[in-house]
Amino acid sequence: DLLKILTTILDDKTMRAALGQATYTFIKTDAKRQVSTRLLHNTNQIIKNIPADKRDYKVLATKTGYTEEADATLMMLIESKKTKKQYIVITLGNPDYAKRFEQPHKLAEWLVTTPPSQLATAN
Repeated sequence: DLLKILTTILDDKTMRAALGQATYTFIKTDAKRQVSTRLLHNTNQIIKNIPADKRDYKVLATKTGYTEEADATLMMLIESKKTKKQYIVITLGNPDYAKRFEQPHKLAEWLVTTPPSQLATAN
C-alpha cells in the first residue's frame, strides 16, 4: 500500500519537489481568503545528518511517518550518483525510534553500490 501511495504522490511534480527538500515553503489560502506562508521541515534525518557528499545516492523525495500498526515508517525515492538509476526504499517497524534512519541509509547505500547483476529487478 505504501508503494502505491508513494508512486502516486511522485507523479505530482510539485509534491515530488517538496518531498526532496530539507525545507519547503508554500502559501496557504484559508476559507476566509486569508493568505499565510507555511514552512515545512523534512524530518528524514538522513537529509539533515548525512551530508550529500558523504552518500553514494541523492534523496529525490522522502516521507516519514508513524502508525500504531507499523511503528516508524520511511519512504524514499533515491538515485545512484554513479548510475543515475532510481530506487524506492520503504522501511517499517523499526523498534529503535532513535536509530530509525540508520538501516534505511545502509539499505540505500547497499542498493546503489551493489552491481546490478546481483540485484533482483522487476521489469
